[in-house]
This record gives sequence, structure tokens and C-alpha cells, in this order.
Amino acid sequence: MKRILQLKCCSKTFEEIASGKLKVEDKEIKPFWESRLENKEYDEIIFKNGYAKDAPFIRLKCDGISKKNKYHIKLGKILEIKK
Repeated sequence: MKRILQLKCCSKTFEEIASGKLKVEDKEIKPFWESRLENKEYDEIIFKNGYAKDAPFIRLKCDGISKKNKYHIKLGKILEIKK
């Protein structure tokens, strides 16, 4: 079974991911992100542009998560885009 990380993003971030400009998504080290990212592995990431049921989304391969002073989610190959 695939492990999928689902994230929301604004339209600017959505376009940067779709164009291939954004390769890493950073998240602050806070309890919410620790519970979702600490010691977890994901196969795919879905970025959804908004909260609507039919909102645009991008599905990508997850190339790993690292932690220094922030969580760095490495974005892999785009698998699907629905605009």
C-alpha cells in the first residue's frame, strides 16, 4: 500500500511545483509537522491547491524527508497534474 503525504498549497507554490522550479518544500519544526514527518517515509506527495473537493492537485514521487533546522521534503518526479 502506498504511503501518501497530502499537503495544501497556495496557487504560487502550485505553479512553481508544476513548472519544476520548486524541488524542496520546507516545513518548520513544530509539533504538528513533527507528528506528520518525524521518522516517517512516504512514497508520494499530493499538493492540493485549496480545500474544495475538486481543487487542482499535483501528485509527485517523494524523494525523502530530511531535518536540519527545518524539515526538507524532497519533491521527485511529477506523476499527475489536474489543473
